[in-house]
This record gives sequence, structure tokens and C-alpha cells, in this order.
Amino acid sequence: MKTQLNTIKIDINGINEKMFIEFFNIDQDFSDVAKKYSKQVFNLYCDKFYNNIYLDVLKESLKHCINMKNLLPFELTNFILNSSMCIDYDINIICINKEEHIYSCVISYLTN
Repeated sequence: MKTQLNTIKIDINGINEKMFIEFFNIDQDFSDVAKKYSKQVFNLYCDKFYNNIYLDVLKESLKHCINMKNLLPFELTNFILNSSMCIDYDINIICINKEEHIYSCVISYLTN
């Protein structure tokens, strides 16, 4: 089987219900529900973002996103980084502006 290295850069800006949309959009199966799931994850972690170290909560919330599933018309689908297609992944988070909570994420993953 041939493996392929995929690399994507996304931006996460601020603390709001839209902050995970671009992350969910890396998986085509999640693009239709990106806004909905972004809002769900934000609501789940909102208090933590304001009461803890932002970067730690961002890492935790991205892991939560990766483990989400999407009910498509005929199947339940895992997020691409948690699917059988993905062999391994790494997420590097780069702080652009700490006060404004602006970060870039470089996501690298191997697929079959």
C-alpha cells in the first residue's frame, strides 16, 4: 500500500463558536456540519478557555474534535485523523498573537 503525507495549515482566531470550523473542514465528510460541530466544541470548552491556559485547552479541544463522528446518510464516519485511512498524525500549534488568541496549526498526517 502506498502512503501519502498530507500537510495542512489552518488558523484559529480568538475564543468563539466559529474557531473550529476551519479545522473540521479538513475532512470533506465534516464540511457540512463544521459550523454545528464547532459550536458544540466551543460550548463544551468555553469556560475552560477563560479559566485555564489557552494553549492547553486548545490542544484538549482539538483532540475532542478528532474523536468526533459524523452521521452521514448511510454510515457513521470518523474524523479523518481518527479514521482507518490515517496511519499517524501530528499537530503543531504556533502562537501568532497571545493576547488576541490567534494561532496557526500545522497538521501533518499519513494516509493509506
